[in-house]
Amino acid sequence: MKLKKTLLIIILLVFIKLSYAQQSESLSELNKRIKFSSYKSLDLDKGSHKILDLVSQIIKKNDASYLIESHSCMKGKNETNLIKTQKRAEIIKKELIKRGIENSRLVAVGYGETKRIYICTTRVCDLQNERIEIINID
Repeated sequence: MKLKKTLLIIILLVFIKLSYAQQSESLSELNKRIKFSSYKSLDLDKGSHKILDLVSQIIKKNDASYLIESHSCMKGKNETNLIKTQKRAEIIKKELIKRGIENSRLVAVGYGETKRIYICTTRVCDLQNERIEIINID
């Protein structure tokens, strides 16, 4: 009986630790998981809605302001990419507002391909420049 209680306590502690680890995922880690359906799309990938739920929980824990940056790869025209990324940043902002974040705490900016983090010649590498970054600016 004592062994069963000990095992039960261990199982509960492992479960609690796993639950806490999932909740404590950092904003920078969550940013990497926000995706749109394709490089042209303004539709969020289905899994991104759950990620934005987690992002909103993190943001609600403080009074800071956040910059929502949207970046693109080099495919397409510069002007088109700037417009697309601005629209994507606005979409993320609207989604966070729907989840209870105040509009005044969010700034949405589309950078197009102007702030690439990977300078490369292959398409696969360049696609890594397609990203959303939500950054605490306080």
